[in-house]
Amino acid sequence: MWFKANLTSTFRKIFEIPQEVSATKSDLAEYPVALEIGPGRLLISDGNGRLYTPDTEETYELTDKTGSLTPCRLLHVRQSATGVEALITRRGPVPDPSSKDAQTYELAVLRLNSNTITEVWSLVGPSLPADVQFDHTSDEYVISSPSPFHPSTTQEPVELTPAKDETAPIPRAGENLDATHTSGNQTNPLPPPHAYSWTQTDDSVTIMLPLPSITPKPAIRITLGKSHLTLNVISSAASSIPLPKYAQCPWWAEIDPGASLWTWERTPDERESHIGLLTLHLEKKHVGTRWSHIFSQSSNEPEVPETLDPSELANIRESLEKYTSEMTGTMPSLANPDADEELDAPGQVGQRVSVMRVSAHIGKVEVDQREVSLLSSPVPSLEPDPPSLVMKRDIDGLLFTRPASNWEHESTYSALSFVLASKRDTRFVLHNKDKMVLAFESGSTYGTGNVYIYRGHGKNKAQFSEQSVLAVADKDNGALLGVVMLREGVFCCLCERRLVVLRGTV
Repeated sequence: MWFKANLTSTFRKIFEIPQEVSATKSDLAEYPVALEIGPGRLLISDGNGRLYTPDTEETYELTDKTGSLTPCRLLHVRQSATGVEALITRRGPVPDPSSKDAQTYELAVLRLNSNTITEVWSLVGPSLPADVQFDHTSDEYVISSPSPFHPSTTQEPVELTPAKDETAPIPRAGENLDATHTSGNQTNPLPPPHAYSWTQTDDSVTIMLPLPSITPKPAIRITLGKSHLTLNVISSAASSIPLPKYAQCPWWAEIDPGASLWTWERTPDERESHIGLLTLHLEKKHVGTRWSHIFSQSSNEPEVPETLDPSELANIRESLEKYTSEMTGTMPSLANPDADEELDAPGQVGQRVSVMRVSAHIGKVEVDQREVSLLSSPVPSLEPDPPSLVMKRDIDGLLFTRPASNWEHESTYSALSFVLASKRDTRFVLHNKDKMVLAFESGSTYGTGNVYIYRGHGKNKAQFSEQSVLAVADKDNGALLGVVMLREGVFCCLCERRLVVLRGTV
């Protein structure tokens, strides 16, 4: 199908997938997929294990050790110096029904060249990817999956549940459980506390560092730079408190150094406490930007989780109460008597995933983030963009992009998590940069089949935002199967029986 400048469509057959005549049909077959290698070049998968390149009229077959075709799903394709490389998923060995082994899935890269198919590398995991993107800057796949993939030669880490005789009581304040044990049964020492604690608001970040109370203020040397922190405490006396030291340590995001300051509070009576408090009061350069950590990943500093500000927690609770108070009454339960209140809660929206980077050349896995809630993936388009994801934070959606070697918080979709929680038949949730998020219903049930468009405001902080609703899938069109963006603000929706084009959404 081709689109003219006025978006009128013209259909032309470029390839017909051969249909195999067989008395039995495999239950493991995947949907056919066609992906663009380059201008005018396609790689087509029939879902049963055959791959086609119509421009060169080549056919490739993915087989197992017995020579049987291996059904697979085509996820990504790219042209490399050694040939066409395709990223696929396929089922691992089917476990015996009598065993306790779970079904596994393989993630593999295939190199296609001159009618020869070569497996470059493969990984194994217990679940299929939720989202796959490619980072052209680092030549890495960015994969979001409920569980990380790992090489087949290594076992997935298993969390063991201790037996009753392996558990230990929790000591009370001042209680020493080791006093009644011999030296051979001593427990492992407790991990050291974090070097600092921190909290944030929409426009500020506060960092608190413990120091010996005898530290004189002139001994504290601090430079609060726009993008870096330099901190050194000069002390000749031995101290049980580790002294912090940061040399040009990069912030997670930029600050306003002119409006930022630090304070040192020494304990007036050293007999009461030997610990003072050094506090850094930072003003964010971009108001509304949520920090995931204090320092950038490139700093190699240990990650310290945020201590949620009680006032921030109160604001979240107040926002939720405002939304729920407007929907009180009996009508919601009458309209949907089977609704589950727990599933409608904002905390249930999104898919829990681990975000990992996989080297396209050798399959090395680097996990960037574990156990985060994925709200939206980028809408497929003809123009490649840096990887991006929208993650859940409280009732909001945070847009993260990866323009270089680190993830950066680009903007915030306010209350996105909350509004998505009310959608019961969502098929795709896709975003177009920081401009909009589109929630597509599948149309598989009566009364659904709409797309809900939520506008973004970039880095600007707005109290209100626009929402649009358009009909896409219905009884005549069939259920929604896929979405792609043809050009800015123009989306092509593939339904079971029709193609639906949306335009004017910008």
